[in-house]
Amino acid sequence: MARRYNWEKLKSKYLAGLYRDLKEFAEKEKINYQVVRNNSKGWNEERLQYRDIKVTKITQRTIDKIIETESDRNARYLAISDMVLETIEEYFKSESYRKHLVNLKSYNYGKLVKEELITKELDVPDTRALSNVVSSLEKVQKGQRLALGMDLPAQHDITTQTNEHIIRLADLLNKPVADRPVENFEDEE
Repeated sequence: MARRYNWEKLKSKYLAGLYRDLKEFAEKEKINYQVVRNNSKGWNEERLQYRDIKVTKITQRTIDKIIETESDRNARYLAISDMVLETIEEYFKSESYRKHLVNLKSYNYGKLVKEELITKELDVPDTRALSNVVSSLEKVQKGQRLALGMDLPAQHDITTQTNEHIIRLADLLNKPVADRPVENFEDEE
């Protein structure tokens, strides 16, 4: 008596399985290979289509996860760069750039007796601190451009423009109000 098989279930198992071919599938399922071959018309073509769809979906999901991870990283970077910019802005608002760090050393008969770091506020900006601020701004700007996917060739123009603004700002800070040209007070009353 001939055995009855659920060919739809066997087809699903074959399509989803990791069999080399129908012969291996028949052996694993303990079905005569000729019987499987006679009842599996078009299975190999469907299996190829199924694998293509499966590979496409796996690839797309992987790409989606990578994109999500990278965009989360970019969002975190932009949030951090905003905090850095706010810190720099506060540095200028509080006029901290006028404070200089001084290493005070006291000697007694050529021997170091006391050493302390103090901050001293002067009328001129701390050029080393301003240089560090400029460097920080450039790094933040480069990182933001990368995070936003902006083109890199235009980076030089933006950096040059930023440097010019910072130099102008340093000039304004170094000159007393009476010595500044009138165009520097356009918004002031």
